[in-house]
Amino acid sequence: MSRPCLLHKPPGTVVSFALIPEAEVPPAEELMRRALDVIEALAPVVRPLAVDLGLVCQTRGIPLFVPDVPPRVPAVHIREEVVPPRVSIESIYEVGSSFSVVPRLTRETLARWCADALAQEPPGPDYLVTFEELVCTQARARLFEEKPERGLTLRDGGGHTWEAPLELRHDGVWVAGPLEDRPMDAPASFRITNLEGRLDAHVQIGWALWDQPGTPEHQAMQEALKRIAAQGWTPQHVPSAFAEALR
Repeated sequence: MSRPCLLHKPPGTVVSFALIPEAEVPPAEELMRRALDVIEALAPVVRPLAVDLGLVCQTRGIPLFVPDVPPRVPAVHIREEVVPPRVSIESIYEVGSSFSVVPRLTRETLARWCADALAQEPPGPDYLVTFEELVCTQARARLFEEKPERGLTLRDGGGHTWEAPLELRHDGVWVAGPLEDRPMDAPASFRITNLEGRLDAHVQIGWALWDQPGTPEHQAMQEALKRIAAQGWTPQHVPSAFAEALR
């Protein structure tokens, strides 16, 4: 019998963190490194299939964004070469030719990709290019299933159901989304925003197994969120499903 999983209505369950600089705003490269720390903390339970990076100009010396002076390349997109069945990959931006395809989205691959985007020539000598947001809306999530042949049945609030294809990988069973069959979120995803030096990280859970207390998926997600907090991120919005882990 297939394992059931409820689809949350968007935006699902959202856990938010903030990283506020103690004194001077760190350079863009340091902010980018801290954003990648979040992705690494999530990796045992959530891994991106694609990532979008939005870029913005800021003034030199004073880290103020200048929205009316866009970078020459304002957004870039990167995705994995092989995508699980029935998963549609799209950028949240109109990136044109500014996208990359790689075998795997490792931290090292993402770090090089981000560094290349930040290293672009700014539109003038008074500006620097920094990142505005790092976004993943398509991802795979770890499924702790001893019998992957059972499958996973997704169900929405209206009683409609879909079978989600599972991936048996070298490190376990995974399931990816959103599926192209219908509008839905990924099992879990994230968005990290730069507010002129303050970073906000939002982890969004779209499929209920990962925020349902008592499941091994929920336990794995709790551990990932605790790793983010241990990196120095301060919890800002914590739903009841994770209140004990992040108190």
